[in-house]
Amino acid sequence: MTKRQLKPDGFPDLRAMAKHKPCLLRLPEICNGNPKTTRGAHCRVAMIAGGAQKPTDFAIIWCCSDCADVTDAYHLRPVWMSTAHPEQLMLHGLCRTLCEVGKVLGV
Repeated sequence: MTKRQLKPDGFPDLRAMAKHKPCLLRLPEICNGNPKTTRGAHCRVAMIAGGAQKPTDFAIIWCCSDCADVTDAYHLRPVWMSTAHPEQLMLHGLCRTLCEVGKVLGV
């Protein structure tokens, strides 16, 4: 882990760690699969953050730019995505991200 990937308090910077990693959200028909566009997107689901609140950085999903745009802007969501479906997909992406973070940190 590089120094850039650690915050001043010593905790890992999950957003910085996302760089050049594969998309772990993998939204069907949306994901561009390009690791060069991967960034850390906050998982915005009920009980993690409310309206107009930014969740903790421990609720980061490593995802491509196209998947991140859909998580941030409800109007970009395709018609096939129901109200509950995005939360389920985001929680799956969050679990995949936490598993990858664990591998990087050796836990």
